[in-house]
Amino acid sequence: MKSAPVRFFLFLIFLLISACSQGQAISEEDRFISTWKLTEAPPAELLSSRSAVLFSSQYTQKELEEIQKGFQQIGIDAVSYVESERALAGPDLMTAYSRYFLKRSIKFLIFMKKDKQEYQFYFVSFNGTSHWTDPDPSAWFVHALRLSGVLQTIYHSVISSQKRQNFLVNDYPERSGPLSAISGNARRDENLAPNVRVLKLAVQKTGDARADAELQAYLKESFQVKYEIVEPNIEEKDLLQGGFIYVLRFIHAPGSLAKEILGYDMNKAESAFMTASYPGGTLQLKNIPSENTIYKFYIKHIEDNIFYLGLKWDADLTWQEALKNHVDGYRAAGRLN
Repeated sequence: MKSAPVRFFLFLIFLLISACSQGQAISEEDRFISTWKLTEAPPAELLSSRSAVLFSSQYTQKELEEIQKGFQQIGIDAVSYVESERALAGPDLMTAYSRYFLKRSIKFLIFMKKDKQEYQFYFVSFNGTSHWTDPDPSAWFVHALRLSGVLQTIYHSVISSQKRQNFLVNDYPERSGPLSAISGNARRDENLAPNVRVLKLAVQKTGDARADAELQAYLKESFQVKYEIVEPNIEEKDLLQGGFIYVLRFIHAPGSLAKEILGYDMNKAESAFMTASYPGGTLQLKNIPSENTIYKFYIKHIEDNIFYLGLKWDADLTWQEALKNHVDGYRAAGRLN
């Protein structure tokens, strides 16, 4: 039977991955958008403010150029184009892009998806925090089978209701980044977080009443790990003021992108990565194609901004396997009983 610290650690990471259901992961983009209230009215000041575009990998460069030309004619000042799977790969990426959006004076985020060959645009206000939007935000949703149809709908909707003030709009889509989770004064460490069992750990609520109730019930059974439940949108500076040392983090992205984001050596092109697992407590390596979307867990020291990535690359296709790999790495090293 696993000790209380090990079971607690497992449960915490489970709660962090609310995007998964019955072991089947949805994309971080879909998870993010699913919380919005869709409206048919364009946001005010769209034609007088700056916007950032977050696009899915299905969009071609030619389509991005067509979109920017359309925005230029309409008066939407899209000054930044970012791959959504990178920007939404994890909380630390969202924080990095939030800082970037603030520097560029971004007021609106435009998410562009494709679903069954349908073009889908979501316009939502950027609130300047690391979580990007207010709780339960409203988003203007425009969709059509053809890209020209989406642009025409946007044009007719905003021209009739807003005065255009953006006249110096780029005629070409400006790619931004790529930003990394580990930048500035941050430091990566391919090691295990020291004293993880005894230092104060912040656990954010999931926002799901049932999961939060399960968490509360479980915590009553454990007294060997320092923890505290905090609100889901709490900032790291507030965690520091509360005396927290660590925060649990994850990356959810294609393997090659996840490795790049976390600063691993990408000089040698690899078609597959060796993932460490510990069946029966024994180290075992397996190949996972580098283009497959994976989960990778790590623990972050908040004040020192250190990313403890673990001794081995332990990412996996499902959060369950990635979770087991990472925790077993701590157990194999004697950090958890």
